Amino acid sequence: MPDREVGATRPGRVLPDFTFATSAGDMLVWEHLGRLDRDDYRADWDWKRLWYRDNGFNEGESLFTSMDDEHGGLHMPAVNAIAEVIQAAI
Repeated sequence: MPDREVGATRPGRVLPDFTFATSAGDMLVWEHLGRLDRDDYRADWDWKRLWYRDNGFNEGESLFTSMDDEHGGLHMPAVNAIAEVIQAAI
């Protein structure tokens, strides 16, 4: 991910799970939230979510998230839906 720190509203740096660039050069981010059962992970995600929001990433537009299903595996229909939205944008 390019350094979004310069000119950022909320300082700091994040390392997303996946990044994609659209043909217009806009950045899309996909975060997989696989450990929300842990307090420390959830707190880190809360900070990251605010960072993304304050720096112009909107959930469902330029920020996408996926989560594990109730058995700890990927919920493939949700993953495929996100992948299709991102693919259409790039």
